[in-house]
Amino acid sequence: MKKTILCISDYYYPAQRAGGAPHALRMMIAHLQDEYHFRVITHDFDVGGYLMPNITHHTWVTVDDVPVWYRSSNEALGSIIQQTPHDMVYVNSLFGMFPMQLIMGRLVKRIPRTPLMIAPHGELYAGALAQKSLKKRIFLMVMKQLGVYHSALWHATTDEEAEQIRHHLGIKRDVIRIAPVLPAPIAHLPQPTSKRSGELKVIFLSRIIPKKNLHGALNILANVKHPIQFDIYGTQEDSAYWQMCESLMHHLPRHIQARYCGAVTDGQIELFSQYHLFLFPTQGENFGYVIQESLLGGCLPLISTATPWHGLADKQVGWDVSLADLDEFIRIIQHVYEMDGHTFATWSKNAQTYGLRIVNDTTRIEQNRLLFR
Repeated sequence: MKKTILCISDYYYPAQRAGGAPHALRMMIAHLQDEYHFRVITHDFDVGGYLMPNITHHTWVTVDDVPVWYRSSNEALGSIIQQTPHDMVYVNSLFGMFPMQLIMGRLVKRIPRTPLMIAPHGELYAGALAQKSLKKRIFLMVMKQLGVYHSALWHATTDEEAEQIRHHLGIKRDVIRIAPVLPAPIAHLPQPTSKRSGELKVIFLSRIIPKKNLHGALNILANVKHPIQFDIYGTQEDSAYWQMCESLMHHLPRHIQARYCGAVTDGQIELFSQYHLFLFPTQGENFGYVIQESLLGGCLPLISTATPWHGLADKQVGWDVSLADLDEFIRIIQHVYEMDGHTFATWSKNAQTYGLRIVNDTTRIEQNRLLFR
């Protein structure tokens, strides 16, 4: 008999502004629903309080063959959980609204204490903790003192994240299970754009928030001496931050042609295939679906070392560089600018092959299957 896993996530499809965690949950469910029954409880709005259109309330609706409950503001999370038979609760965040409600509900015994697994999805990395740092650290301290988390299982996506869980929460190693984030299946690969020496089309594609470090990308480009086309895609979630980035754009040298091209909700792999370089000096990614998409599009990623994607230059598929090494970012950009068509085509093909190998890695799927056994 299949186990029923009740997933609690602040955001879920069709939410588009919430980053990688909801997408990671959707991909995990897609790969594992032949072995487990999944149900998802989520909000009826996207990041920023944007109500999602055409949402049915007060009942389970089927999304990708999975029952999903889009909770409205007048519904109690505890009541929905109590009315839903399940073998385990899987919480797709540590600091979200739902996780806090769930923990407090369990403390006062309004929510049943069924087995619990928590997936921080990179929220304990330094770059993520730096956002609203004081609030998060006070919350962690209180929860640690109350011993709230010691009865839970933990899903870490890397050995490094497992160490972060142990460090910040005092969790024993034997209750942490490691399984990597699962990529989206790929129907076909696009044909990457061609290139000649002396040209460079660069893309930034991510949520426009401080953690994704668009301002860092602009500061890097301000020091590049060659003419470059730089196109920015992403949702503007922080108006003050976007105004700062706009100011940086206006002060770029004339040979750096930067423009904002709007948000993208689908077709990202095809979009990447139109560019040569993905400049993404992020302050931290738990997986980085957008990095995988750039690889599959044949667009060479130039990223920070604050992601699981390491050793890219050795594979001739891209570069991962310390955020402290501004000169290396600049050097690589100038190197790719001078790269001829044949060399770029070789690296671009390598990138697509490497990205596809990650997609088809059955070991990653099996590690996720073991999470709930």
